[in-house]
Amino acid sequence: RVIAYSLGNFVGYRTLSTGGILSLSGVLETYPWLSAAVASGEVSKDAYQVVVYRDAADAADAGFVGYHFSAGGYPVASIFAEKDMADDGTIGDTLSHEVLEMLIDPACNLYAHRPSAVGRPERIYFYEVCDAVQCHKYKIDGVTVCNFVHPEWFESNWPAGSRRFDHLGLVERPFQVLPDCYADVYEAKRGSFTVWGSKDVKDRGRHRFDARKEKMFVNPSEPTGSKG
Repeated sequence: RVIAYSLGNFVGYRTLSTGGILSLSGVLETYPWLSAAVASGEVSKDAYQVVVYRDAADAADAGFVGYHFSAGGYPVASIFAEKDMADDGTIGDTLSHEVLEMLIDPACNLYAHRPSAVGRPERIYFYEVCDAVQCHKYKIDGVTVCNFVHPEWFESNWPAGSRRFDHLGLVERPFQVLPDCYADVYEAKRGSFTVWGSKDVKDRGRHRFDARKEKMFVNPSEPTGSKG
């Protein structure tokens, strides 16, 4: 019941309407036994899937609360309910986090370029719309959901304070990472790594990082370039 309520409220009236900052919408279909629905052809082959598990089924997923990646075409988001609900009693924030990022970059192959400047190198930011602000949440019809950045966050040309860079208005400039949040990036000399908004490095709780690295390189030493 908790999971159904969270899903229903997340995609309820106006939540994913076409009047939002990105003008994206979604149609929700629920299946209590997804594997059977997929096998029977009940689920569209073009569907973006969100699968809620009780807990991680294998060691590769242990310790994560959710993630999404697109290994064979359309993306699949996985939420591990017991791990996630142990933190705050809901999957709403993780569910919204993964669905938003799945809608914006379904194939995990979009990137944003930050040019070099005095005292800083050129850098590529992975196109994740929640990571840099994920510690901050708000409610829709009583359900907790995750903050997200606006497209201007990925555009280095905007001066600080000139635009609203995230939904809650907490970010002051492009590419800013709020305390206790993070961004996955790439630099020519350092390769791929995680930038934290505070000195304390924490568990990200999601692992699209490896999926992105595989898409980003033909081999470990040569970047293929970005499509962002």
